[in-house]
Amino acid sequence: MKDLQAYCSKLLKDLISIPSFDEEQFPKMQEFILDKLRDLGCEAFVDTTSGSIIARKSVNRNDKTILLSALYVTVGPTTAWTIDPLIPKEKNGRVYGLGASDCKGGIVSILAALKRAKPSNYAVLVINGYE
Repeated sequence: MKDLQAYCSKLLKDLISIPSFDEEQFPKMQEFILDKLRDLGCEAFVDTTSGSIIARKSVNRNDKTILLSALYVTVGPTTAWTIDPLIPKEKNGRVYGLGASDCKGGIVSILAALKRAKPSNYAVLVINGYE
């Protein structure tokens, strides 16, 4: 379990470090997520029309399909931050930074579930750049 926690913590920090509040920043985020999905055995690509990352983990196409979804876009940083929002900070087992809970944390949860659970059914992921 500690390995999974370390994986999640590092992954979240990496995601926070990649700005994704402006459309021009999306390609770097998309490539990072695509690499992680492919490392987990998913077929993955970016739909150029929507900017969405579409991924499939085809274990058993005849079984039920699970749809998992999250966003990689965040709001822009504001002056209300007391830390640099693009430099993740871990304190008391929690990671702070722009998008940590909305929704880069959601992306981490999806990737951790795929890594740990190894579903036997057909998983489809949609990770959007636009709300």
